[in-house]
Amino acid sequence: MKIYYRTLLIALAFSFAIGILSHVTTFLTRLYPYPTDYQAIATNSILLSIIGMIISPVLLFVTFYYIGKKPETIGEFYSHLLSFFIGNLIGFAMGNFLGTFSTVIEMPFEYMAYLFLFSFVGSPFSSSFFVGFSALAISYIIKKNR
Repeated sequence: MKIYYRTLLIALAFSFAIGILSHVTTFLTRLYPYPTDYQAIATNSILLSIIGMIISPVLLFVTFYYIGKKPETIGEFYSHLLSFFIGNLIGFAMGNFLGTFSTVIEMPFEYMAYLFLFSFVGSPFSSSFFVGFSALAISYIIKKNR
């Protein structure tokens, strides 16, 4: 099976952004000198949620919908799907790990290793995987039915 590096890198970038975006709010709250500045924390949380909603379902679906139109055979479709799976797996695990590491630095190494393993195992079940897989499959099925 051939690995499509463009599909892999796009999936890696999206899932990395989604994985790290979930930890940015916690990181930003540590930057404020006064922890009672709830209005600024809430404003940043809302803005980050809007950015996450644009990145995750909308932009991800559109991108992989157009990538799913490229395969001509079922073998090429499986290759794109494998590339997407690997990129999503690595990107989400890296983003989640780095996001957690940036917010909790005093954690022992053993816990960090378990966290990375949990991120790596849990990433195929992330919402970005299901959105991207759905987009790839829908566009491939529509192309084959025309």
